[in-house]
Amino acid sequence: MSNLEKIVIVIYLLIILICVFIGVYYKVTSKKEFWPLILLLTITLIVESLGYYNLFTAHKIAGWLFPIFLPAQYCLMGIYFKYIIKSRQTQKWIIISIPIMLGWNVYNSIFLQNLKMLNTYAILLACILYCVWSIAYFIELLNSETDEHLAQNPHFWICTGTLFFYSSSFFIIAFILIIDTGDRELASKLWFLVRLFNIILYGLYAYGLICQIKHQNSSILR
Repeated sequence: MSNLEKIVIVIYLLIILICVFIGVYYKVTSKKEFWPLILLLTITLIVESLGYYNLFTAHKIAGWLFPIFLPAQYCLMGIYFKYIIKSRQTQKWIIISIPIMLGWNVYNSIFLQNLKMLNTYAILLACILYCVWSIAYFIELLNSETDEHLAQNPHFWICTGTLFFYSSSFFIIAFILIIDTGDRELASKLWFLVRLFNIILYGLYAYGLICQIKHQNSSILR
C-alpha cells in the first residue's frame, strides 16, 4: 500500500472521528432522527479501524467484519430514513426492506461468498436501497412548502452524501466484480477511488451535523 493510500485512510478515519465528536459533544442526538446516525458513525469508526489495522499488520482485508457490519449499518440507516421521510407508505417499505436485507446478507455470506470475504453482492443491494431512500427524501423536500434554505438543512447534506457515495460505489463495485479475476491491479485502484469517495461522504455528513448544531444554537437564542 502506497503512502498516498495510507494518508487517504487516515484522513477518512479522522473525518469519521470528527463526525462522532460533533454528534456526541454537541448532543445532536437530542433530536431522535440523529441518534441512529451517530451510533452508526461510532460503529463504523470501530469497524474500519479494526479492518485497516488488520490490513496494515496482516496485509489482508478482514472480510469477516463486513457480513456483521452491513446488517447493523442497514438497520441504523433504515431507522434514520424512517425518521426523516414523512410518507407512511415509504416508511413501511423501509421497515419491510430491513429483514429482506438481513436475509440476503446471510444468504450471500453462506452460499454465494463466505464469511471471510467482503460480501459485495449484499453491499450492491444496500447501495440501491440507500439511493432509493435518499431520492424519496429529496422528492418530499421538493414537494414541501417549507421556507427553510436547503444549505441549512442537515438531512439534505447527509442524503446528498449518501446518494453520491452509494450510487457511484454501486457501479465501481459491480465493475470490480467483473474485472477482479482478470486485472487485480485495476481493481485495487478502483477500491482506492471508493476510499476517496468515503472522504466526500463523511465530509458531507460532518457538514450536515454542523448545520444541525447551528440550528440548535439559533433555537436556543430565540
